[in-house]
Amino acid sequence: SLIDDQCEGLSEEIEIDVADLFEANVLNQINLLCNGDQNGEIALEITGGVPPYTISWVHDAALTTETATGLSAGFYTVSVIDLIGCERLLENIEIVEPDVLSIANLAVEGTTCFGKPDGVLDLIINGGAPPYSIDYNGGLSFIDNLRLDDLAQGVYNWQILDANGCNLPVSFEIVSPAPLEVDVRLEKPACPGGSNGELLAIPSGGNGPYIY
Repeated sequence: SLIDDQCEGLSEEIEIDVADLFEANVLNQINLLCNGDQNGEIALEITGGVPPYTISWVHDAALTTETATGLSAGFYTVSVIDLIGCERLLENIEIVEPDVLSIANLAVEGTTCFGKPDGVLDLIINGGAPPYSIDYNGGLSFIDNLRLDDLAQGVYNWQILDANGCNLPVSFEIVSPAPLEVDVRLEKPACPGGSNGELLAIPSGGNGPYIY
């Protein structure tokens, strides 16, 4: 009602519209599978308020959509403002990545004899997402430490894959002694019917000292 010094009256009905609760939240987030990737994603869910909304991502002023893609690891902030100026600020949305997939230790031992497949590899892998696998002998899987003791002489170039499919090249060589050879020379012929002949054996290759 309205009252002044002289009159009293009743105003027309006043209608007040109240918008739905204005909310902005992270609907979906895709973190990185491999260290150094740039394919992270943040998708927003915006409800209530008075649309349309003005969306501003701090890392990219040109980005005005509800979804940010192509993200590297780090923290992200986004502001959402509705038509009447109400603002919702989402800060420190973190895109995470695994630790760097790396070789912590690689040690090899050559074969003991030429042509003998007993070379040794000791390999320790860090980072990424275990378990790890290599395509050797039909495929091998391991958590962090791999030991093989049946390797033949040669140069090996492998790809280590983690559980996310990230790859790490590994190269090493298994060496081998030279073939064991013996040069036998007749130093002194034996007399007919005698046993006083002499042969000289000169070995090479293999791993000395030699046992005769």
